[in-house]
Amino acid sequence: MSHRLWAPEKDVPYIHGDLPRHGIKRLIEKLVRVTTPKVDRVYQPGVKIGDIEVIETPGHTPGHVSFLYGDTLFAGDLVTSKHGKLAPSPKIMSWNSQAVTRSIAKLKSFQFDWVCPAHGEPVKRTSLFG
Repeated sequence: MSHRLWAPEKDVPYIHGDLPRHGIKRLIEKLVRVTTPKVDRVYQPGVKIGDIEVIETPGHTPGHVSFLYGDTLFAGDLVTSKHGKLAPSPKIMSWNSQAVTRSIAKLKSFQFDWVCPAHGEPVKRTSLFG
Protein backbone atom coordinates (compact mmCIF):
# COMPACT_ATOMS: atom_id res chain seq x y z
CA MET A 1 0.00 0.00 0.00
CA SER A 2 1.39 3.36 -1.00
CA HIS A 3 1.02 6.29 1.40
CA ARG A 4 1.18 9.93 0.42
CA LEU A 5 2.26 12.66 2.77
CA TRP A 6 0.96 16.19 2.37
CA ALA A 7 2.55 18.87 4.53
CA PRO A 8 2.58 22.64 4.97
CA GLU A 9 5.64 24.23 3.40
CA LYS A 10 7.01 25.62 6.69
CA ASP A 11 7.18 22.12 8.20
CA VAL A 12 8.92 20.33 5.32
CA PRO A 13 12.49 21.07 6.57
CA TYR A 14 11.61 19.53 9.96
CA ILE A 15 9.94 16.50 8.40
CA HIS A 16 12.91 15.88 6.09
CA GLY A 17 15.39 16.33 8.96
CA ASP A 18 17.03 19.45 7.53
CA LEU A 19 16.17 21.39 10.71
CA PRO A 20 15.97 19.99 14.27
CA ARG A 21 12.52 19.43 15.73
CA HIS A 22 11.35 21.18 18.88
CA GLY A 23 10.18 20.01 22.27
CA ILE A 24 9.64 16.35 23.00
CA LYS A 25 9.96 15.39 19.32
CA ARG A 26 13.66 16.30 19.44
CA LEU A 27 14.13 13.93 22.38
CA ILE A 28 12.20 11.16 20.64
CA GLU A 29 14.36 11.53 17.52
CA LYS A 30 17.48 11.08 19.67
CA LEU A 31 16.12 7.98 21.40
CA VAL A 32 14.38 6.23 18.51
CA ARG A 33 15.64 5.70 15.00
CA VAL A 34 12.97 7.07 12.72
CA THR A 35 12.80 6.70 8.97
CA THR A 36 12.58 10.13 7.38
CA PRO A 37 9.36 10.35 5.38
CA LYS A 38 9.15 11.97 1.96
CA VAL A 39 6.66 14.79 1.52
CA ASP A 40 4.73 14.13 -1.67
CA ARG A 41 2.78 17.37 -1.82
CA VAL A 42 3.26 20.78 -0.21
CA TYR A 43 0.24 22.98 0.43
CA GLN A 44 -0.20 26.56 1.51
CA PRO A 45 -2.43 27.79 4.33
CA GLY A 46 -5.42 29.85 3.27
CA VAL A 47 -6.33 27.58 0.38
CA LYS A 48 -9.18 25.16 -0.01
CA ILE A 49 -8.73 21.50 -0.77
CA GLY A 50 -12.15 20.59 -2.07
CA ASP A 51 -14.52 21.74 0.70
CA ILE A 52 -11.78 21.84 3.33
CA GLU A 53 -10.35 25.22 4.35
CA VAL A 54 -6.68 25.13 5.38
CA ILE A 55 -6.06 27.59 8.23
CA GLU A 56 -2.55 28.54 9.36
CA THR A 57 -2.34 27.86 13.11
CA PRO A 58 1.35 27.80 14.09
CA GLY A 59 2.38 26.85 17.58
CA HIS A 60 2.72 23.09 17.75
CA THR A 61 5.06 23.45 14.76
CA PRO A 62 6.00 26.51 12.68
CA GLY A 63 3.76 25.34 9.85
CA HIS A 64 0.92 23.76 11.83
CA VAL A 65 -2.46 24.07 10.17
CA SER A 66 -6.02 23.31 11.15
CA PHE A 67 -8.71 22.18 8.76
CA LEU A 68 -12.26 23.52 8.70
CA TYR A 69 -14.82 21.27 7.09
CA GLY A 70 -18.46 22.23 7.44
CA ASP A 71 -19.17 22.76 11.14
CA THR A 72 -16.09 20.85 12.28
CA LEU A 73 -12.60 22.16 13.04
CA PHE A 74 -9.85 19.55 12.82
CA ALA A 75 -7.37 21.28 15.13
CA GLY A 76 -4.55 18.74 15.01
CA ASP A 77 -2.05 19.28 17.83
CA LEU A 78 -3.03 22.90 18.51
CA VAL A 79 -5.32 21.76 21.33
CA THR A 80 -6.04 18.60 23.30
CA SER A 81 -9.22 17.39 24.95
CA LYS A 82 -9.69 15.59 28.21
CA HIS A 83 -12.96 14.85 29.98
CA GLY A 84 -14.85 16.94 27.41
CA LYS A 85 -12.71 20.05 27.90
CA LEU A 86 -10.26 21.64 25.47
CA ALA A 87 -6.83 22.90 26.47
CA PRO A 88 -3.98 24.47 24.51
CA SER A 89 -1.25 22.11 23.39
CA PRO A 90 1.18 21.54 26.30
CA LYS A 91 4.41 23.56 26.16
CA ILE A 92 6.53 20.41 25.92
CA MET A 93 4.60 19.47 22.77
CA SER A 94 4.84 22.92 21.19
CA TRP A 95 7.36 24.78 19.09
CA ASN A 96 6.08 28.10 20.49
CA SER A 97 3.42 28.33 23.21
CA GLN A 98 2.77 32.03 22.51
CA ALA A 99 2.01 31.13 18.89
CA VAL A 100 -0.40 28.46 20.18
CA THR A 101 -2.26 31.16 22.12
CA ARG A 102 -2.35 33.48 19.07
CA SER A 103 -3.60 30.67 16.83
CA ILE A 104 -6.40 29.78 19.26
CA ALA A 105 -7.41 33.47 19.35
CA LYS A 106 -7.38 33.57 15.54
CA LEU A 107 -9.78 30.64 15.33
CA LYS A 108 -12.37 32.53 17.39
CA SER A 109 -13.40 34.37 14.22
CA PHE A 110 -14.26 31.13 12.37
CA GLN A 111 -17.65 29.43 12.51
CA PHE A 112 -17.69 25.80 13.73
CA ASP A 113 -19.58 23.71 16.28
CA TRP A 114 -17.19 20.80 16.81
CA VAL A 115 -13.47 20.57 17.51
CA CYS A 116 -11.54 17.38 16.73
CA PRO A 117 -8.06 17.45 18.28
CA ALA A 118 -5.34 14.97 17.39
CA HIS A 119 -5.28 13.87 21.04
CA GLY A 120 -8.55 13.37 22.87
CA GLU A 121 -12.18 13.08 21.92
CA PRO A 122 -14.11 15.47 19.67
CA VAL A 123 -15.90 18.11 21.72
CA LYS A 124 -18.43 20.85 21.17
CA ARG A 125 -16.93 24.30 20.70
CA THR A 126 -16.03 25.66 24.13
CA SER A 127 -15.06 28.96 25.72
CA LEU A 128 -11.47 28.31 24.61
CA PHE A 129 -12.65 29.49 21.19
CA GLY A 130 -14.99 32.22 22.45
